[in-house]
Amino acid sequence: MRFKPGIAMTTRFGDVRTDPGASAGLSWPSSAGCSHSVTAVLEGTASMIRIVPVKDQNVRVTWALPRHEPPGPVSVVGDFNDWTPGATALRTRSNGSRTAAVVVARGTTLRFRYLGSDGHWFDDEDAVVRDDQGCLISV
Repeated sequence: MRFKPGIAMTTRFGDVRTDPGASAGLSWPSSAGCSHSVTAVLEGTASMIRIVPVKDQNVRVTWALPRHEPPGPVSVVGDFNDWTPGATALRTRSNGSRTAAVVVARGTTLRFRYLGSDGHWFDDEDAVVRDDQGCLISV
């Protein structure tokens, strides 16, 4: 996975800041039982994408948005759910955020967009790559 230059990576072991002009690669040791939680966070933005290794060479990708921004229901729609609206809806959490998660094979590249109320499509500003077809993240 590649992160945008100058962002912070937060792990359960502490914070790491990348060089403002460089991108950081992310890898996990192959030892069994290793569990690193890595969160890509851009300063001053409200969204977050978290990637956490799980069993059998898979990773859990979690998207988070503030509870009321944007207003109304929001789902993450992408190639991982055959672009089916509502299949991966963000659910309200007690911490004031809304989240949705999927488990995919490590090394997968995901293309996705958010779908808000009234058919409003929008991209995640924290995604490493964005183009006219949506956002891309490699896990």
